[in-house]
Amino acid sequence: MCDEKPVKLNKRKQSVSADDSQLVCIVHYEHSKDTELRELSDSQFLTVCSALSVRQSQVEPCHRLDAVCSAVPAKFDSLCHGAHRWCYKNFTNVSRLRSRHDESYKDAASGCSRMSGRCMSVTSTEQTTLFPQDQCIFCGKLRKYVKGSKSVEILAKCETAVAEQNIKECAAAKDDYTLLGQIAGIDLRAKQARYHET
Repeated sequence: MCDEKPVKLNKRKQSVSADDSQLVCIVHYEHSKDTELRELSDSQFLTVCSALSVRQSQVEPCHRLDAVCSAVPAKFDSLCHGAHRWCYKNFTNVSRLRSRHDESYKDAASGCSRMSGRCMSVTSTEQTTLFPQDQCIFCGKLRKYVKGSKSVEILAKCETAVAEQNIKECAAAKDDYTLLGQIAGIDLRAKQARYHET
């Protein structure tokens, strides 16, 4: 027993509560309810910087997130710069924006013409891809029971410009960035978006 050596365990990076730490969330969303701040690595900070450049190249304010982007420091300090997990995940989720940005850059470089004021930077797969026809764009479910009864509400199709405008305005008013990421700059009628009217 005396010749056994102690085993050294590698501890995972600990997340700390906001009260116990000097860390500041560098990509903080005001409506975030996450209270645990996590340390950021150098590679995670580079991911934030990459997402920052993609966001700042966007036209729509809901994608640009100017208020959040202005808080990202130019120089990274691991002792004081951290992020809430939810804030980091949402800020760096720019894959759809990146593809739009890359396509519009290619079109501008090749001198692509614009038709009827709309950008023609959408790829052919994006033009033909419809929203799932068995999912509500809000709740992601097919079936929804109407409150106070046992009847099931069926999915309605977005068919009018007024319905499309209402959906986009309400998503922007509620700062629903998840939904805005799916619908901003997209023709909901052409993509046959479906939703529960309630």
